[in-house]
Amino acid sequence: AAGADPGDAAAAPAGADATLRRLLAEAGQAEPAFIVATGIKGVQEPCSDRLYAERRELMESAARPLVLLPAGSDWTECRNSNGKSNAIERLNRIRELFFAAPEALGKGKLALNRQSAIAKFRDYAENAYWEHENILFVSLNVPAKNNHYLSEAGRNSEYEDRMVANRAWLQRAFLLAKRKKLPGMVLLMEGDIGAHVEEGFFARLAQKKDGFTETRRLVRAGRQVSRPAAAGRYAQAGQGRPRH
Repeated sequence: AAGADPGDAAAAPAGADATLRRLLAEAGQAEPAFIVATGIKGVQEPCSDRLYAERRELMESAARPLVLLPAGSDWTECRNSNGKSNAIERLNRIRELFFAAPEALGKGKLALNRQSAIAKFRDYAENAYWEHENILFVSLNVPAKNNHYLSEAGRNSEYEDRMVANRAWLQRAFLLAKRKKLPGMVLLMEGDIGAHVEEGFFARLAQKKDGFTETRRLVRAGRQVSRPAAAGRYAQAGQGRPRH
């Protein structure tokens, strides 16, 4: 999908709705099977219910099924009126507003298998998978800016709990692909885990609290089960840099 510079939404919040509307229109012109949108809002925009609701209405207007990937700018930097982080509360609100239904957003219909259907992981509705043209697509909540791994003292409770869910979802997806003998998978997430970069470089990063280490290890291990595949007719657009 064609799109604006990734800084557009942050630099001009007033025009962000128009930018997203244009991106969705451009993505839909090619009549893709579905659209993948990365992020709800720019980092400079408020973390308000009102803004979330407005963006949900916009995404629901997409002409094709739309799968949303949560971005770090949607929740990780959110703060309350006292200046304290309310990232977890905002993430849970996003889950309620955008991931409650068992299908994608937009006017078209695309059934999704959500991790929240599993009782142990009922809070992780943003993790999903679906099949298209014999390819398994898998979405994971792995945000940019180090996967919300906090370097301050104390337990990274949100990160650690989410990684338990992500680990289980990845393993489930790889086993499904193996059982059905699918030719490949497409993993969708905001964060760049560096899966295709030399191990030595990321081993050094891991010593500096690289929040993508475990996800990268799981993805690389999964290559023994299912190899990456090129996607067919789908488009991606969002608040971050559009990718094809």
